[in-house]
Amino acid sequence: MDDISESAKHTNEASNFISNAGQELAQNAADNTQVVTESTTSIAKMNENIESLDDKTSRVKQKVQGIVTDMEEMKQSMANLKNSSNSIFTINETIDSIAAQTNMLALNAAVEAARAGEAGAGFAVVTEEIRMLAQKTAEAATDIREMIAENIEKAEAGAEVSKEIAGQVTELESWIGDVNVVGEEQMRQLEELKGNISKISDTSDHTANMAEKNAATSEELQGQMAVLKTAIDDINQKATLEV
Repeated sequence: MDDISESAKHTNEASNFISNAGQELAQNAADNTQVVTESTTSIAKMNENIESLDDKTSRVKQKVQGIVTDMEEMKQSMANLKNSSNSIFTINETIDSIAAQTNMLALNAAVEAARAGEAGAGFAVVTEEIRMLAQKTAEAATDIREMIAENIEKAEAGAEVSKEIAGQVTELESWIGDVNVVGEEQMRQLEELKGNISKISDTSDHTANMAEKNAATSEELQGQMAVLKTAIDDINQKATLEV
């Protein structure tokens, strides 16, 4: 009888242990469920942020591409300006040469008019006017040449700046591409994490169910052990009376 009583005692202790373990498992499952819920909310927020970042980078990329197109057009305009300036420069050189020749002819005509005396006086006035006009033409040609040289210099400087900007824009495009790649990788990892969290949630639910079943079984076992203990006590009492 003592062995049975001792066995009942151990069984009762085991039952209590199972009950406590079941309650602890149930609490852990509840905690896991809360963590899963919070993690899911955080992931959803991160997902929104990544999608927002992807949208912003896409818009920036479109603007960058527009800038690239504008820069190419500006480079072409500068090239056209340089070509036109070179053409004008060539024409201006011709005008300058003609003005120099005209000035020389006017000087020669003035000398001849001076030799002619009174007869060449009227011609001398005309040649002087021609000489002055040739001189003004030469001065204007010089001014134009300087302006053209300045325009060419500015066009070349602008082309160099455009080249640098184009390089920076290319780097920006590359950076945007890297951001998109990182965003896609984060999205993939988030989806994988969501899958793992879903598994944890399922496991937690299963654990909670098992804990509830264990607790119920433990209570049932405790009830059976109480009945068994009562029966054993009755037997022990009867045995004592008979002795």
